[in-house]
Amino acid sequence: MAGSYTISKEPRYEWRVGDEFWEDRERCEVVGGVVDVTIDVLKRGVGKVELGVEIEGEVTMPCDRCLGDCTLPVRWREEVEFEVIGGEVDLEQYIYESIILGLPLVKVHRDRGDCDPEVLKHLAVDL
Repeated sequence: MAGSYTISKEPRYEWRVGDEFWEDRERCEVVGGVVDVTIDVLKRGVGKVELGVEIEGEVTMPCDRCLGDCTLPVRWREEVEFEVIGGEVDLEQYIYESIILGLPLVKVHRDRGDCDPEVLKHLAVDL
């Protein structure tokens, strides 16, 4: 998945964003994961298209508490309007930003017991 996509007469588009998507990102904390992206074409107009976007999956990134790899859920739903240029819509950056916005605000292991015990014993505060 990269770049622009032609919006034809199809009512639905589906992609799976995998590890290769994250490898191309500079300064991104996500190190991997699989996220499913579903886009429904809701309305077409002259030079624009309205899309219903649903993003769901899991990504791996450093835990805010112990800095070890942590798997986090991603969920994002939105209706958004895009400008159509030459019959195409550039979705790559939008999908990246939506995945990041769909992450929990606090990025820690779900179970504190999954954190690196060596790091936890050096923390001065109980997070």
